[in-house]
Amino acid sequence: PFVEVAQKIGAADLIMANTRIVHVAVWATAIPMRRFVTEMNENVWGPSLNDIDPRIRWVITEEGDQLWHGRGKWLEKNWVEVASAKGPVTGTVHLYRRPE
Repeated sequence: PFVEVAQKIGAADLIMANTRIVHVAVWATAIPMRRFVTEMNENVWGPSLNDIDPRIRWVITEEGDQLWHGRGKWLEKNWVEVASAKGPVTGTVHLYRRPE
């Protein structure tokens, strides 16, 4: 389901994802790596674990990763879950979009 949704992501939208899952997402969707905010982007990632940067419109998180533990319950309550899937080598991965 993520590939179909990727076509709806705006050209300027940022996507927050843990480094464990980001490479799979880039490979499957062909979204450029520069659009993803990961732990490597410390100036945006760290503060976004408390208050997600308004430039981030989408979040991909795998159950059990740092982002899931830090914001998973909050995302479930406050953002819109668009898709979820369990891959052969991943836990359940959730895709959320910021509410309009």
